[in-house]
Amino acid sequence: MKTLRVGVIGVGEISKIHIPHILNYMNVELVGIYDIQIEKAIKASQSFHIPYVSSYEELISLRPDVCHVLTPHDTHYEIIKDLLEHNIHVLAEKPLAIDYLKAIELVSLAEEHDVILSVCLQNRSNKTTRKLMSIIDNKTFGKLLSLRGLVYWKRDIAYYQKDEWRGTWRHEGGGVLINQAIHTLDLITLLGGEVESFYGSYFNYFLPEIEVEDQANVSIQFKNQARGFLSATTSNVIDSPVEIDIVLEKGRFKLIGDRLYQNTEDNLILIEKDASLHGEKFYFGVSHEKLIHDLYDFLLYRYGEVINAKDTLTCLEIITKIYQQKNVNKPMVIDHHLKRK
Repeated sequence: MKTLRVGVIGVGEISKIHIPHILNYMNVELVGIYDIQIEKAIKASQSFHIPYVSSYEELISLRPDVCHVLTPHDTHYEIIKDLLEHNIHVLAEKPLAIDYLKAIELVSLAEEHDVILSVCLQNRSNKTTRKLMSIIDNKTFGKLLSLRGLVYWKRDIAYYQKDEWRGTWRHEGGGVLINQAIHTLDLITLLGGEVESFYGSYFNYFLPEIEVEDQANVSIQFKNQARGFLSATTSNVIDSPVEIDIVLEKGRFKLIGDRLYQNTEDNLILIEKDASLHGEKFYFGVSHEKLIHDLYDFLLYRYGEVINAKDTLTCLEIITKIYQQKNVNKPMVIDHHLKRK
């Protein structure tokens, strides 16, 4: 039986989620892990009993089938570009790049080399997301009227001091919008459909020690006349579960963390539930394992579905343009489909 050869680039906090899910897939060989800070790679190698390499070139020379890119945001573009040009499939942590124009280049390059480029917007794989999509698509409750997302998390100064790239425009590319709320904004655009126009604003109210925003708001007009709203902060006093409120003509639904409810006049009725993560990031998302294993299933057996990076460009374009506009109150539009032609 064929074995999938896997490499990991970047051994920061998020690797502690990826590596166990790589290793618990039956037909996989983790051929090497690499980090520019070699001591991190050595520590992870000892913890998980897996090999490490001392250079990026050495990892490529091992000819992995797929690489997980788990490095700081501003390094994604060059690393992914190099991997794609070596005909290696890529699973990248979000964001794919800190500029949607760079992301378009990567999507086109993946198609040119006929390799898979996937991005970790794992909540697309949640059972609750799929249930919501079916409810909206089958129109039993009429057409979609609005989507409202809330992301109220806690990221204090100690969080930003863990890694010098965090909290900077140059390396992180932004704050709450591109790093934390990107998951919820992606779900709103996935559920809402094609975007007609959007507005956005961002501010730093409570963390003057960092460069980037700790609060952001987005308003979207969809082509189907539904509206989408996002409110996000990393200055909450706790990590509250993400909420998405969905209003249709004949019914309301509410996503709270890993549970989807029908919102009636009397109470909330549970209609779907995901398997929860436990521990300090229970609120974070529940489908990294499914996303990773779905990708491996597809690469080995051409079975199942993959979160393709080209389907996630709308969310990244919205974020990029909100940052570029710098809080000027004017409508913006989506154009990545035109730029790819």
